[in-house]
Amino acid sequence: MALSTVLAFLMMGAPTVGVSVVDAIPVSPLAAARRAGQPMNARKRFIFLTLIMVGACAMVMAVMTAMLYRHDIKAHRERLQATVQSQARLIEAMARHDAVYEKNTPGGPTAATLNQIIDAHEHYEGFGETGEFTLARREGDFIVFILRHRHGAVEYPASVAVNLDLSGPMGRALNGLSGTVIGRDYRGETVLAAHEPVAVLNLGIVMKIDLAEIRAPFIRTGLSAAAVALLVILAGTALFFRIGNPIIARLEAYSRDLEKEIEEHKRAEGALREYQIIVSNSTDMLALLSRHFVYLATNPAYLKAFKKTHDELIGHTVIDVFGEDFFKAVIKPHAELCLGGEEVNYQAWVDFPDYKSRYMDVTYTPCTNADDEIMGFVVIGRDITERKEAEETLRRQQAEQQIILNSVPAMIFYKDKENRFIRVNQALAEAAGMTIEEMEGESLFQLYPDLAEDYWRDDMEVMSTGKPKRHIIEPLETPEGKMWVETDKIPYRDEDGKIIGIIGFSLDITERKRTERARARLNAQLEAKNKELEQIVYVTSHDLRSPLVNIDGYGKELEYAIDDLRSALGSDKKPTEALEAAAQLLAQDIPDALRFIRTSTSKMDALLKGLLKLSQAGRAALTIKSLNMNELMAKVVEAIKFQIKEAGAVLDIGDLPPCKGDAVQVNQVFSNLIGNALQYLDPERPGAIRISGRVEGERSVYCVKDNGIGIAPAHRQNIFEIFHRLDPAKSKGEGLGLTIVQQVLGRLWGKIWVESKLGEGSRFYVALPAVQKYQ
Repeated sequence: MALSTVLAFLMMGAPTVGVSVVDAIPVSPLAAARRAGQPMNARKRFIFLTLIMVGACAMVMAVMTAMLYRHDIKAHRERLQATVQSQARLIEAMARHDAVYEKNTPGGPTAATLNQIIDAHEHYEGFGETGEFTLARREGDFIVFILRHRHGAVEYPASVAVNLDLSGPMGRALNGLSGTVIGRDYRGETVLAAHEPVAVLNLGIVMKIDLAEIRAPFIRTGLSAAAVALLVILAGTALFFRIGNPIIARLEAYSRDLEKEIEEHKRAEGALREYQIIVSNSTDMLALLSRHFVYLATNPAYLKAFKKTHDELIGHTVIDVFGEDFFKAVIKPHAELCLGGEEVNYQAWVDFPDYKSRYMDVTYTPCTNADDEIMGFVVIGRDITERKEAEETLRRQQAEQQIILNSVPAMIFYKDKENRFIRVNQALAEAAGMTIEEMEGESLFQLYPDLAEDYWRDDMEVMSTGKPKRHIIEPLETPEGKMWVETDKIPYRDEDGKIIGIIGFSLDITERKRTERARARLNAQLEAKNKELEQIVYVTSHDLRSPLVNIDGYGKELEYAIDDLRSALGSDKKPTEALEAAAQLLAQDIPDALRFIRTSTSKMDALLKGLLKLSQAGRAALTIKSLNMNELMAKVVEAIKFQIKEAGAVLDIGDLPPCKGDAVQVNQVFSNLIGNALQYLDPERPGAIRISGRVEGERSVYCVKDNGIGIAPAHRQNIFEIFHRLDPAKSKGEGLGLTIVQQVLGRLWGKIWVESKLGEGSRFYVALPAVQKYQ
């Protein structure tokens, strides 16, 4: 707002305190009245009138020319049509005459007729500059031209196909049609053509003339008429203005002066009324002071605030009214800046006579005259105490709320519809590794670009449905690694109930997730132990029962043999016969029974040792750490180097990723797998074993591949069972290798599975926890 307007604003309010506008100091005038539309000067009027007359003449000439042109086109159509028809009838009459009297002419009557036509056209100059006469007949799918007469020359054009555009009028004539057409000819020129059939000779006649030739007279006449009309218009307009301009000038000058005076008067009256109402009713305190700090005008609010009357202020300096201390402390510092041309604004507590201290927003504005000279300044004071107190209350409430939010262990956040954090508590800021100030105002897409889309999907659902979404289990990336949180989200509404965002509450459930994972692993181990126990019970009840039955059976056989021996020794037989019978029992029956008993006891001992070995593998203490699998595999290979060489196999080991596990137990796993691969190589081909590895998510997966005899589908589900062997007669050991491997991997939170084709080889896959920053 211009400073002169501010001065006028105060001056218009002067009557409310008894000061008239006339008595006020000379200041800038009121806002300039809106200028009325300026009348056109003589030059513009001359041009405007000339254009109107030219336009009117042009319109009349265009209409008349169009009418005459249409009439001329119609006359040319009729003339061409009459000419072509008379030519056709003449040719038909000649043909009929020659058919009677020219039978002996070479070529027959038709040739005689055509020769006469050609001869006639060779001695005829034609019509117009562009007129053309064409005669043709149809032969099959072609139009054969007999002659073309144009500009005094007779030509014989080449034939054209019937369906070509060039055959248009002639094609219509040969199809028996009579009439006229306007279109483009073979030159690309627009022509008026008349066509007529010659029925006697099956010929067609076309006569045409360029439209340009028809238009030329009209164009020349129109341009001449336009030039004459323009000269007449210019002369008439000039004469009119020479006579009327002095009168018009005087009338316009008087009209302008009158309109300006009326407009300025109306605007001044309106502005005066508006400013009087505004100033008198304003609650802002307004005062106009001169360069010498003399009060020139004030409004009622200013007088009321300082408990002064009009006479006590107007015409007096600030020092006279409020004292020198008030002047130096409050007025002078800001007024000097203002009188230097600077607008000053500040906020401060001010003491008033009848009020307690009020918090004021004060503005000092320079006030200029019509020459832009600073004549004084305007002071505008606005009481913003309530706003200040409300801001302080809000700030205090927010601080208290933040203290409460920060004391809550849950992570709390407010977000708007733009996915920006409006407010967060200390728990969330600490989890994010940031300060509250760094997070507030930032978009989630900037803070968590990888996870923001998943978070935002839940936010959008809550905001679109207006329904809370609870128990959302989701990850949260922190400087310490991945944290798992359980989040509840509810709509964030304004005072009118409109949803403006979401409020979220997140609890750290990382330990709970760890516990759940541990419980799941323990359950899996327990299930595996139960299955293992079931197998052990089965072995105990089945595999141990078989040698016991043998021992029992052959023990009875031994008793029978002893009884027979006693009988033989104590019988009445001759000593020689008794000794022979006893010798037979001692040589065959008793040794056989003892051998079978010892075999069964050996089998029982092997089974019991296997169970003890399995039990020891399941109870070994574990030391879980990150394992360098390349180094560990090198130790495994070194330990079984002799067996690999003895088997004549080639072992290839790729670059293996690290994993987490117990070094001793993982060594045993791969020792058993490589040992099995060597044991079941195919003797028909050289053995090849390949060990590779890769990382899949949170798992390091290793593969032990061989080209051995393979495993039949029926045996793949049983190879991990206790004491199971593919070919007991050809293989050594108790059948515990893969069982121990599965047991060890179960304790290490790992897994094993097999893929195999009989006769081609097997792939044993081992999965162990990958080495990550946080598990």
